[in-house]
Amino acid sequence: MPSKETILLTGATGNVGGVILEHILSTTSHVVNVVVRNATKHIPLFHERYPEEISSGRLQFTTVPDMTVQSAFDTAVASASRIVHCATPVGSLNNDWENDMIIPTWDIDRSILTAAQKAHSVTRVVICGTLLQSLSPGTLFNPANTITEDSYNPTTYEQGRAGPWREAYMFSKTNAERKTWAWKESAGWVDAKWQQSGRYWEHIPCAAGNENGRELGRDVPDLSGYGRRGTRPRVVAG
Repeated sequence: MPSKETILLTGATGNVGGVILEHILSTTSHVVNVVVRNATKHIPLFHERYPEEISSGRLQFTTVPDMTVQSAFDTAVASASRIVHCATPVGSLNNDWENDMIIPTWDIDRSILTAAQKAHSVTRVVICGTLLQSLSPGTLFNPANTITEDSYNPTTYEQGRAGPWREAYMFSKTNAERKTWAWKESAGWVDAKWQQSGRYWEHIPCAAGNENGRELGRDVPDLSGYGRRGTRPRVVAG
C-alpha cells in the first residue's frame, strides 16, 4: 500500500471496526473517512478518543443514515482509494429477521460494491465477515474440522428467517457472501486481483488457530491456512 491513502471505513462504532480504526491511525499515515449513521450521537465519541487526528484532518466523517439505499456511498467512495466495510445489521426489535437482518446485510454490501465499481479511485475493497459463514457453531471448536474454500454455513433461509438472532446472523452473512461472489461475476470483475482477508476478525479467539484457543481452555478448528490460501477471499482490487 502506498505511503498515504484515503480509507473509507464502516462500522467504526463497533468492536471490530473500532479496533481497525485504532490500528490504521496508530500504524499508518492514511486518512480515514468513517461512515456513521447518526452524526450527533457518534462523532462526539470520536472527538474524545481522537482529538489530534480529527484536528489534523486524518480522521474525517461521512453521515449515511440509511446504508441500504443504493448509491448511499457514492459520494464518500468517490474520494477513497480503499474501503474497509465492517458495518452489518445485528438485531431486530420485532423479530423480523428477514427485513431487519437478512435483506439489509446484502443491500449494504451491494451498495458498497456498486459504489466502488463506479469510483475510479478505489483499488481494494475489504468486507469483514465471520467464521460462522464457513461453519456452524457445533463445529466451531472441533480441532478436527478443516475449513476450505468450499466450506459454507449450512443454515437455510427458512431457519434464518425464523430466528432467533444467531440463525438470522449466520444466514444473513453467509447469504451476503454468496451474493458477493455472484455479483463479482455478473459485474465483470472476473479478472480483478483477489487477495485474502481476515474474515475471522469478528471471532478474535479463533484468529490465531489452536494456540490461542488453548489459552482460553478451548480447542478450535485448524485455521493454519485460513486467510492465506485455500479460502474464499473477500478483498477486491480493481
